[in-house]
Amino acid sequence: MNLVLDVHNLTVFRNSKKVFDNFNFQVKAGTLVTLTGSNGSGKSTLIKSVLGLIPFSGHVHRHTNEIGYLPQSHLIDRSFPVTVSEFISFGFRSKQKDDSVVDSIMSEISISHLKDQLLADLSQGEFQKVLLSRSLVESPKLLVLDEPFSNIDEKSAEVLKENLLKRKSSGTAILLSIHDSNFVKSYSDQIIPLGGQKTNFVDHCLHDHGDV
Repeated sequence: MNLVLDVHNLTVFRNSKKVFDNFNFQVKAGTLVTLTGSNGSGKSTLIKSVLGLIPFSGHVHRHTNEIGYLPQSHLIDRSFPVTVSEFISFGFRSKQKDDSVVDSIMSEISISHLKDQLLADLSQGEFQKVLLSRSLVESPKLLVLDEPFSNIDEKSAEVLKENLLKRKSSGTAILLSIHDSNFVKSYSDQIIPLGGQKTNFVDHCLHDHGDV
């Protein structure tokens, strides 16, 4: 099985506090690796580190440049006047955008009827589907999702879960943070519980600063 992500001796500081110390894990093609833990346990910090969005020391080897990323939805300003289809097209890294791919992804995620709606007019569940669609437009080999099922209705969550399992079965490597223990137990190939000594998590008071 091909190795897609290899993290070795990862050490991360946030606000002058050491969050991870010599942390190690791997993600292989066609597997689902879940990060679990309460708010402030370091899930978002770990995700941002492996994507190179925040400083770290150690080694993060991404064996593909084809990466899709779904950030926490509350970090995105939805007041910008852009339609759903336009927003999804932002997922193309190159200037060459393919409207047919956008249409296909929207159909797959069951949001074609939202194509011309503004982001500000969407429900939370609809917006999560849009975020997932944007992360999928270039058929990534590594899909990284930060709390994709938070604050959405059960029906929307099921659509997202079914699509992730479909992607996994086709060989996509998936790394996600999650609170849904039933989904974790049923479908994870590897579970990484954060916030305890086994994961070399250092500071247990970061929740005072918000979710990291």
